Amino acid sequence: MSHSRNQQRRRHPSSSHEPRPNPSFSELGENMYKKYFKDRNVSILEYQGGDNMDDFIQQVEKFVVEKGTQLSKTQLRNIYDKILNADDLISLKMIRPQLAYLAGRENNYGSKELLSFIDILIKETSVETIENFKQFMQMVVAYHKFHGKKQ
Repeated sequence: MSHSRNQQRRRHPSSSHEPRPNPSFSELGENMYKKYFKDRNVSILEYQGGDNMDDFIQQVEKFVVEKGTQLSKTQLRNIYDKILNADDLISLKMIRPQLAYLAGRENNYGSKELLSFIDILIKETSVETIENFKQFMQMVVAYHKFHGKKQ
């Protein structure tokens, strides 16, 4: 019987127990951006509405349901308050290390992905797109309030 087990191991080298390298904080965010928004030919930060606004909002809800419901409402609300109170681009960018810290404390992978996605959006935000970013975060908070875990 041990002979057949050895043969199975040889046939499936990908089933080894070597740890896979963990993606970086930025890679997590990039993966979420590609999965939920890149294929829609829509830049989140430059989106002006139009005919596809309902589709865009529906995609935001899907993203929150699939990746953000384990983050507490209080945590997301605190992040959102910091974003709203950011008076300038530098203040907004200084939130990024705090997101990494929060993600490091999280046990839930989906919460880490949500926080890293917010980090990527802040990284890409410019003076011209700061209001669009704040509106996007308003959508995230609204759907998180509806779908998120209870305190």
